[in-house]
Amino acid sequence: MNLDVPHLYTYCAIAAFIICVLYLAIRYFLKLNQSDFSSDINWLETPQQKLKLSNQLEVAYRQTGTGQDLLLIHGIGANTFCWRLIYPILSKQFKVTCIDLPGFGYSSKSQDLDCGLDQQTNNVNLFINELNLKKPILVGSSMGGSIALWLGVLYPEQFSKIIAIAPAAGVQLIPVVFRKINSVSHYLNWGLNRKTMILILKQVLANKELVSKYSVDGYLNPYLNNKTDSIHGFVSAKNLIQDKRLPSEFKKLKCTPLILAARKDKMVRKRDIKKLLHALPNYEFHLNDNGGHHLMEDEPEWVLEKINNFLKPQK
Repeated sequence: MNLDVPHLYTYCAIAAFIICVLYLAIRYFLKLNQSDFSSDINWLETPQQKLKLSNQLEVAYRQTGTGQDLLLIHGIGANTFCWRLIYPILSKQFKVTCIDLPGFGYSSKSQDLDCGLDQQTNNVNLFINELNLKKPILVGSSMGGSIALWLGVLYPEQFSKIIAIAPAAGVQLIPVVFRKINSVSHYLNWGLNRKTMILILKQVLANKELVSKYSVDGYLNPYLNNKTDSIHGFVSAKNLIQDKRLPSEFKKLKCTPLILAARKDKMVRKRDIKKLLHALPNYEFHLNDNGGHHLMEDEPEWVLEKINNFLKPQK
């Protein structure tokens, strides 16, 4: 096939123009997508907002947005940092509050603190009532998912929309050697450092690119001021996630919760999710193929899509 030189130049120019347009469009949409997850919050700083509960515990929290209340409850060993990727998006639609549970993050800690199911559920309920949150949507991760579901069992009229991400209900997340020891906090001080936090995050996150200096700082920093009391909260919480009432007593739940789980979760396994779903009278369930235990970090777009679909008004 013979092409005149002028025509050949024209075709090349058109092709180059199309490639440039596609390149700029891809860069624009990538930038747009990245900006969706950006936030004005410095997640490495101590939350500025704190509330002293009527039981004298001080709770650190973050709150942004307007509209219906939505409460984010983290899991064992975590803090508000774990919500950094979905918090700014949700706050465009809701008044979003994320809490550091007592014993974790920058909230009250002590060797005498009870981090069991009943006490932590009571702490969250006090926080909700004393901060005047109005029938909030509950979104909980891991241990926080179990707290959210238990709140639904105890106060069905107050909590009718519950989302549990990899809920740790009756599972064995704590190593066997620590399960029968009431307090090992003093002996674990030496072992909590950047290297061990990296190992922990590699178990929690499927996307290893998320295991960075930034994420290590976000999870480790709250432990550094008082390691002994911080570790006590972590170890004491074994009583919550191993509570013998879970997950069987979730059969009393009256609402239909959204349950999200991940195929690559190394903490809450397939058998744990099966037991939970068997106990629930009703539920909506979705399984992600690529995420790990912290789905809201590994797959934030997927989690947001499922949350938004679940919360859409029924026609």
